[in-house]
Amino acid sequence: NDNPSIEFETLVSFDQTSAPGIVAQLFKYAATIQLTFPLQIGLITAVLVGLQASRTLTSKQLEFFRETSSGYDSNAYLLAVNIVVTLETSVQIAIVALISAMLREPVAEWTVFFAHFLAMAWTVVSWSLLFPMIIPAENVSTVLGAFFAFFGLLLSGAVPPIGFEAIYAGDIVEHLSAWLSVTRFFLEGMAASEHRCLPEQSGWTVSEESINFDRANTLMAYNRFSYARHDPNATLYDCRGWYWGILPSICIGITVRYLGFLAMHGFNRGKQTKKPVFHEIRKDGKCGILVVVLLLGLVGLVALTTWLYTRDLEADYEYVGIEKWVRTALEQNLTELRETLNLTDWNISDIPNLLEMNADLDTAALTRVTLPTGEFPDEFMNQPDPTLVPIVDPNVDPNVDPDLLNGTLRALMSAAWNGTCECPCSEQN
Repeated sequence: NDNPSIEFETLVSFDQTSAPGIVAQLFKYAATIQLTFPLQIGLITAVLVGLQASRTLTSKQLEFFRETSSGYDSNAYLLAVNIVVTLETSVQIAIVALISAMLREPVAEWTVFFAHFLAMAWTVVSWSLLFPMIIPAENVSTVLGAFFAFFGLLLSGAVPPIGFEAIYAGDIVEHLSAWLSVTRFFLEGMAASEHRCLPEQSGWTVSEESINFDRANTLMAYNRFSYARHDPNATLYDCRGWYWGILPSICIGITVRYLGFLAMHGFNRGKQTKKPVFHEIRKDGKCGILVVVLLLGLVGLVALTTWLYTRDLEADYEYVGIEKWVRTALEQNLTELRETLNLTDWNISDIPNLLEMNADLDTAALTRVTLPTGEFPDEFMNQPDPTLVPIVDPNVDPNVDPDLLNGTLRALMSAAWNGTCECPCSEQN
């Protein structure tokens, strides 16, 4: 049911706490459609592409067993199949992405469609090349179709009871969804990219200049949707898309293909006129070492992939806006600074760069603690009147006290940051 469900008392007396829930209900249909379309097109594409890709191995399985029994290199065969099927599928999926983008007409860039469709196809083909190695050819289509449809729907994050809130809860569901559902990263990437391109007033995003706003308090991270919980920067307004899930999808595809390589050498060895693996290990110790190395490689790929989709990215919005604001304020008020310090006869290039001279000042650590009007920090109050000392480059005039320069800059930036004057330097201060 996509109709809003809001109590009248809540609607007429909402506050900051209840506002996200009310907005989520009012825009319930608009938010749901961003999941419905990717889920539908993703499931259909995954099943069709997967079944077609698996035919490359199932239709030639008898020839494969015959050739490997004759001594031909099976690794070369598997590598050739991977290359041909991947290229063929990529061309097909690019056409599908183009048609889907034309039908959907997304608000974000069209590259979002191409990137996520190709990443999903890479994962789908990987599973399609694994199942024929361990399942009889006559059962591959049934098992593969059921695998894509069941897990692609149940663990996609779009269908209750397993939504994105449950996926990001940090338990086994997150791992099952990432490894077994080919639509998991596809679905979230498409939906988050669309919502990330909505303007700030929609409640989904914030602008880069919103330096005094809790950017986690948006609908993007709200429990009702729970998009991009490992990437706090996804709340920033950006129409170029959100591609966090592309790299985990690629690594999952590589891991599954590597598992298919191991399955080719571990299953159906009798049909390839080869002895079982344990017999080879007992016969030759080097074979046992090789098996251990290959298994360690699999463990390494699994660990790397798991780390990629579970790590929390570092938020860069705590200082991006502040530094930009401070630097802009200093640049805009350079003329008034020259007039106040009686440097009107100087060229701008002769005045030292205040930010470089005060490199030890971390603009990311500035706080909103209000200073009394007209007062500066203690370290500056003990210094002489700054207007009586011309600010010049200490390397040119060694008589200038560098501590005074730092004190002057700290006072100017504190006044500008706390709003005690209209600009970083004025006659009042």
